[in-house]
Amino acid sequence: MIPLSECAHLYSTNAIPNPKEAKALQREIEDLRSRIAELKSQLQGLEEELPQHEAVLFPVRRIPVKVLGKVFSLALPTTLDDKDREQLLNFCLVCKPWRDAALAAESLWSRVRVETCRNSFEKIVSWYNKSRDSPKSLEVAIELCNGEEDCADLGSECKSGNVVLAKLLTDGPILDHLYLNYQGSNCFWNLVEALHFYDTISKPKTRPWDCLRSLALGFDWDWEEPDDNSESTFHHIPSSVTSLSFRLPIADEMWKGNYISDVPLHVPSDVLQRLTCLTFTSDWTGDHGLQLLEHCQNVETLTLDILSKNPFGNPSNFTPSELTDSIVHLPQLRSLHLRRLLPVAVNMFLFLDTPNLVSLDIQLFPPEPEMTPEASSFAKTVLSFIERSGCQSTLRHLCIRDCPFTDEELAALLRGLSFITHLTLDDVPIKENGNVFHKLCFPTLALPHLQALELLELPPQFRFGDVQDFLQARRPGRFDNGVFVFEGPPDSLKKVIATYQKILAPGLSMKDRSDDTPYISALRRSGTLISVGPSEYHGRQVQYSA
Repeated sequence: MIPLSECAHLYSTNAIPNPKEAKALQREIEDLRSRIAELKSQLQGLEEELPQHEAVLFPVRRIPVKVLGKVFSLALPTTLDDKDREQLLNFCLVCKPWRDAALAAESLWSRVRVETCRNSFEKIVSWYNKSRDSPKSLEVAIELCNGEEDCADLGSECKSGNVVLAKLLTDGPILDHLYLNYQGSNCFWNLVEALHFYDTISKPKTRPWDCLRSLALGFDWDWEEPDDNSESTFHHIPSSVTSLSFRLPIADEMWKGNYISDVPLHVPSDVLQRLTCLTFTSDWTGDHGLQLLEHCQNVETLTLDILSKNPFGNPSNFTPSELTDSIVHLPQLRSLHLRRLLPVAVNMFLFLDTPNLVSLDIQLFPPEPEMTPEASSFAKTVLSFIERSGCQSTLRHLCIRDCPFTDEELAALLRGLSFITHLTLDDVPIKENGNVFHKLCFPTLALPHLQALELLELPPQFRFGDVQDFLQARRPGRFDNGVFVFEGPPDSLKKVIATYQKILAPGLSMKDRSDDTPYISALRRSGTLISVGPSEYHGRQVQYSA
């Protein structure tokens, strides 16, 4: 076979190779193809090897254990059910550093939701052991294991007295918080009986039941309480409980439209006197809530979720002296949260006296047309409550949620609260022209001591420039050689947060929401925090539970 060098003349001409030359060229082509295949194989191997080395240097490997644990906690619900706990275990299976990070985040293992028919005592205790000294929370779903809709149809023992639950509350780890969601009040009695029975068998030195700090009881559709207060099941609420959440059955579910107003509710006075935190959820008409509050002299945080026209009774049925005598004095109350308050139910303020109130949080429930109050009644009632309580020197935080009132009504309320320092308006239908902010500027400037303003869930058509006008009225200035210069002393307002609903109205651009103006930039340079953007709470669903 001739050498390939004798074929060199063929590369620069159109000459036809002879058979020997063609054979030499074919051999060279095959050699080149073989070398190319070999090099491709080497390249593929190198490309597969490269990511392995790059992965070692990825920044994710240098994330501190505490930060990675925080990421896990954000990826999971606060309280973990069976599915969530399985997800956490999957995180642990990724690699040893992830497992170490998950185990180091003790709070991940401290809040558990169990279904008593599907969980064993040993598995629950083993899970809690990973939380070490973190305060432990247990939520118990007393489900109907066979799919029945009525306890009476089961033909078996009440699930509220399940042996797993009784053993957990007798021999399990010490708990900080316990949440029990029941079909009815008799379920709680059955649990108490089961605890007593199991206690006689195991005879523990310290029961988790007796160490509870926080207890939440929710009842879905049935209620049976003895007429005699001394026979109430709720005498068995542990003396250690200082935080109590109580949700009564929905009236329509329980009475099917035939409402009975004198149903007894007996929570012992000594239980209520120990509380520093109380949440009460009910749509019953009557003075049940008022009877509870009479004994809550030490409550510091109170949440009332009362979807009723007259949550404490109808004031029109009281004489002036009777109404005065019915006022509940809450000397230690610092935070008052009102949830799903019907506009006509603001009369509940007539029954409250809170001389040391610091924070007032009101969520109003959308009214029916016949429930709409007269103009200014909301503002007048709330302002009268504050004046009568004498808490002007302590009240600093106000939050209004889902307010159905007019700009005039809202402005009238805010103008009467010159002493507040923190204001939050959440999903309040402020008009496009920001009329409420104009009313706060003229004829005199309202809220002179305001330090923080939060406007959440703003409607898409709202223009942030209206807020800027309010800010500029508080701290005016002028341009000097192209630079904005403030006039007068710094304003007390140091924080402004505005979040919008994500849906953008037709014909409205993001520049209508823009906070990129010379004045806002000057405020930021002076140390004021201003944040404007999409709503962080869009599509949220508020849960109302015990």
